Amino acid sequence: RRLLQTAFTPRAVAELEPFIADLARELVDAVAADGRGDLHTAVAFPLPTITIATMMGVPPEDRDDFKRWSDASVARLGSQDPSAHDDDVAALYRYLAAHIDDRRSTITAGGDPPDDLVTGLVRAEENGATLTPQEILGSCVQLLVGGNETTTSLITNALWRLMERPELMAEVQDNLDLVDPLIEESLRYDAPVLGLFRTTTCPVSMHGVDIPEGAKVQMLFGAANHDPAVFNNPDEFRLDRDQSEARRHLAFGAGPHFCLGASLARLEARHALRAILGTLTNLRSDGPSERITPFLLWGRRTLPAAWDV
Repeated sequence: RRLLQTAFTPRAVAELEPFIADLARELVDAVAADGRGDLHTAVAFPLPTITIATMMGVPPEDRDDFKRWSDASVARLGSQDPSAHDDDVAALYRYLAAHIDDRRSTITAGGDPPDDLVTGLVRAEENGATLTPQEILGSCVQLLVGGNETTTSLITNALWRLMERPELMAEVQDNLDLVDPLIEESLRYDAPVLGLFRTTTCPVSMHGVDIPEGAKVQMLFGAANHDPAVFNNPDEFRLDRDQSEARRHLAFGAGPHFCLGASLARLEARHALRAILGTLTNLRSDGPSERITPFLLWGRRTLPAAWDV
């Protein structure tokens, strides 16, 4: 984790901001004249995918394949038949393994590899220890899956709630400074990761329930984010919530497992939402949306919208 953190320091993320801001505007401008479209497909999905692909040094001509493989990796998480996605996931592993081998061979030969995340992981060293090819591969896949669908869901969930409340939509479109409070309230109210499983390493008793060693326990971040002992009126979606309260949510986890990409996700969401809400006038729903398939994740698979042109 310490080796990976260098790619997600505030300084490293800040250096990505011009690229992310330009990309968000390009994606929104490409559909602005249409008057209607699916904001998941047009903006929310490609923005984080292209960003992480660029960080990993994936060339533009490979991005369509990369997006398909990424989608398959996420779909596999909650699928009743994970084997249906085996071919795409295997293709992703082969692609990344070749990337890693290329960087390692270039460095060994004294060459100058691209300055990207994969090269950084290959070169990373701490107290004489380096990452094995398998550890680098696993890290890349984890960053890809963790940094794509969840940020896409953050963007679509925030827009979805505004479309449900036209008065809030109008308020934010009139004052884009509300985008940051919108992001934190969306993370709290609609946690993109509803929960993850953990395995107990020893017997434990909680709230009168005895849990044996080796048991599977699902930690529900989404439930914690609606805890009335922590949040006032937790089941209300509010943009005027005190930010010291709103940011107590667990959407990014906590402690030593706090999400490495939290700053990047917030940055991507900020520019995506500001571009969408600042460009697409009178934004509104254009039909029912559909949720994503994995049961442990929460987001929109489709988000049909209309706007004035």
